Amino acid sequence: MSLPEVARHDLLVVRRSLLLKAVLTVLLAAPIGGVLVGFGLGTEPTFRFLLLSMWLVVGGTIPLVGVLAAAPAVAGARDAGRLRLLLSTPTERATVVGGVLCSRLLLVVGSLTVGLCLGVAGLVAVVPQVGPGRLVGFVLFTLLMATAYVSLGLAVSVTVDTATRALVGSVALFVGTLLWPQVASVLHGIVTDLGVAVPATAFQVLGRLSPFGAYSQVISDTGAIYGVAVTTPLLGSGVMATVLVAWATLPLVIGTRRFARADL
Repeated sequence: MSLPEVARHDLLVVRRSLLLKAVLTVLLAAPIGGVLVGFGLGTEPTFRFLLLSMWLVVGGTIPLVGVLAAAPAVAGARDAGRLRLLLSTPTERATVVGGVLCSRLLLVVGSLTVGLCLGVAGLVAVVPQVGPGRLVGFVLFTLLMATAYVSLGLAVSVTVDTATRALVGSVALFVGTLLWPQVASVLHGIVTDLGVAVPATAFQVLGRLSPFGAYSQVISDTGAIYGVAVTTPLLGSGVMATVLVAWATLPLVIGTRRFARADL
């Protein structure tokens, strides 16, 4: 089977599951829900406040949805026996991973794009003055962040041997990336208490090396939760985009190599 054929096969599997309905619902509702939360928290919310509200909702839900959408893909097919049947045809294992990645990205990123368009349209309609540059950056970085988490979920899926382990591992990975910036901050406090002279910027950069940390650094306001002032180019949007691209590619490459040598 070719890569497009594997992608179509995986989409047929997803279409028959509850996963599709759950993913579509969350991805379409999260951006709109962020705007509504902003209005609920303020009587006359500004563009900046509403965008931060969207980040809070989207940043907390999309990574989890991304890993959960991809985690059962290969591991679930392995459990059900579909993977062995698929590989009995002239199909390379790398082709299987690539086809599944395309189908899950189409599901997650495609649905999220529609949800973001609806959320942005609602934001523009109710706020007289908006920042077009910040809106474009918000949409692009949100899609890149979602891609990174889908890739992470699939990397776990091709590494473990059961769907249950894939789901548990993906959720643990999601929680770890969510807490990573805070862990870096705690480490900074410990090192400072020990009297070791390490620049605070080093720990700020360390905390932004997770996909959630990189995304939050670009989207969140300075001083708001995970956003810090850009005191070095290493905290700039270009480096943060590179961090997200690295998370979207390197773990999956490593997982695919392990999958190619695994005994199924």
